[in-house]
Order: sequence, then structure tokens, then C-alpha cells
Amino acid sequence: MSLFSIILGLLAAACSLQSIVVAGALTAMTRSTDITCGGRFPKAGDGFAKKPDGCSSMTDNPEEVRDKWGSANFGGVCNEHDRCYYTIGANVDDCNANFCSGLRKACRNAYCTEILGQRVCEPVTFGTCTGIAEVYCAAVKPFAARYYEAAQNFQKSYNACIAEHGGIGPQPPSCGGRPEGATWKSRVGATVCWINTYTCWHGQRVEIGTDHIPGCPNP
Repeated sequence: MSLFSIILGLLAAACSLQSIVVAGALTAMTRSTDITCGGRFPKAGDGFAKKPDGCSSMTDNPEEVRDKWGSANFGGVCNEHDRCYYTIGANVDDCNANFCSGLRKACRNAYCTEILGQRVCEPVTFGTCTGIAEVYCAAVKPFAARYYEAAQNFQKSYNACIAEHGGIGPQPPSCGGRPEGATWKSRVGATVCWINTYTCWHGQRVEIGTDHIPGCPNP
């Protein structure tokens, strides 16, 4: 083997190794960007298998269960309730108790004020708001255990998927089906005695060497 061939071989190996390193870094960056874990969890967000989306998540009819009633905003309370259900090891009774107390507090914040150290609430609007809050509160309790268990299992599956795959991002670039960093040989045009060596570099075929077949006469 000629010195020239040895040098070409070393250059090919170096380019191949560098391609693999670059491809690995690229893959690591893209894999970590897909919080849906390859589409298995399309509604994931904020670290949860299902991103909190307000009170509308309780029904398909947004007018039936709304985030806001008058001046009272229940959206943040509903979001916190979702987070609690999807937090591994959370206590379902605590989740529901905090939910109910949060709804009532939202009504107080909207329709009550402090006057001379005494809380004074608008009688009609505050009464209506607390009535709605109690309806929300009562609505989650009959199905709490079932929904809580489903949320816990869903979150565990999501955590396992992210831990295993790191988030499955876009596929790294390839060259006609050859993966990034791959090397291969091909004859030069219609010649018989010369072979080119290529590598896949960022999705492009790059020539890294040309070898003459030993013993083969020049065409």
C-alpha cells in the first residue's frame, strides 16, 4: 500500500469520525426539542404529559365550564388542579381541596373588599360566583379517583419516554438512505481502475479520496 493511500485512508477515517461526532451533537440537540416524544404525547407541555389548559379541559363545551365568570377568573385554579393530578405522588384529596378553596378565593378576590378591617362582598354577584364555584368543586369529586389514576399513569409513561429517548426530534440528515457519517466507495464514472471514497456530511455526499485499484492498468 502506497503512502498516498495510507494518508487518504487516515483522512477518510478522520472525516468519518468527525461526521459521527457532529451527527451525534446534532441529534442530541434535535431530540431534546420534541416534548411530545415523537408525537406520542401531542398535548404535552410545561413538563407534563398534558399541558394545563384551564377549566375548558373539564368539558368539550367551553360555554358550559368557563375560565371566567364575570370578574372572577378560575383559569389559574383549574391549571393548578391539572398540575396536581399530573404530579407523580400527589395526594388526590389535597388536589381537590386546594381546587375548591382556590375557586372560592377567586370569587372573594373578584367581589369582596376590605373596609375598616372587615370583608365586604357584593351580595348578588358574590353569591352567584360562589354558587358556580361550588358546582365546579362538586363536579370533580365523583370521578376524582379515576381521573387522578389515569393522569398519574399517563405522566409516568411520559416521563419514561422522555427519559429513554430524550424527546424524539427530527431525523438527522442522510445521503440517499445512508446515515450521517457513513462512508462508501464508488467507481469514478465509467472508469475501471479508479474508485472514489465518499462520506455523508450534513446530508451531502462529499468526496474524500480517490484510489487506484492495485494491478489494474490505466484505462
